[in-house]
Amino acid sequence: MFDTSNEQQIKDINAKIKRGGYKVIVKAWKNSTRSGEPDIVEIPLVEPLATTDRIAEDGYPKITRRSGSGNELPYLQIDNADDFVVTGSLCLSKRMGCNVAAAEEGSTTTQPNGQPKLARKIQASSSDGWSTGDPIRAFFVHVMDKAGRDLILSGYSN
Repeated sequence: MFDTSNEQQIKDINAKIKRGGYKVIVKAWKNSTRSGEPDIVEIPLVEPLATTDRIAEDGYPKITRRSGSGNELPYLQIDNADDFVVTGSLCLSKRMGCNVAAAEEGSTTTQPNGQPKLARKIQASSSDGWSTGDPIRAFFVHVMDKAGRDLILSGYSN
């Protein structure tokens, strides 16, 4: 038996199922006295036992906005970047929103190129009109986690 409320245990079991080679073995007696040989049926496991769409707060990229200093422009710092692959736009903006569809002055937007790992640092670009003292007011990060879930994280501040 396993506890269906224990998400880590469910993930571990589902990872084993995905690797293959597991099956459910069902034994059924042919009579009510449980005598003789039981019928045995083997069923390959191909589907996860249980799934959940719950994603813990630490299951998203941990993003911190960093101010520029010296010669360094503002940037986004991602502490758990190794856990994600970029699947969509990455954007930081000194405006109140990120327009990931079109480049705007004061916004730096990048697109994935061959499913790269998420970088630990997403730097503003001076060619996009950034200077050291500009605050990052908005960001947009589109990634996939290790479980293959498509995640979008965005934020803005005054």
